[in-house]
Amino acid sequence: CVSVADTSYPKVSFANLESVCDYDIVINTVPANIFTCEVIDKIPKSTLLVELASFPYGFENMSRVHIASALPGKYLPTSASLVVFDTICKILSANRTEEL
Repeated sequence: CVSVADTSYPKVSFANLESVCDYDIVINTVPANIFTCEVIDKIPKSTLLVELASFPYGFENMSRVHIASALPGKYLPTSASLVVFDTICKILSANRTEEL
């Protein structure tokens, strides 16, 4: 399992969304319109835009976006459910530790 935190792939803060104009691929996971039409218009046409979030999606204009919502659950349901379960267990464990 690879995450952005584990690799050299860059993360972009909400305050710096226009920096995605420098990337070849933009993958959104936020289910809210964070990429306005103004930002999208600045992204080169050659940049691949991929939407992993659910509706209302992260791109205000979806005409250039490849929708791949629920991708892990569609193609790797067992693995995806195990990752979700493991994450919930870690959160619960951390909360119990804080309560002690």
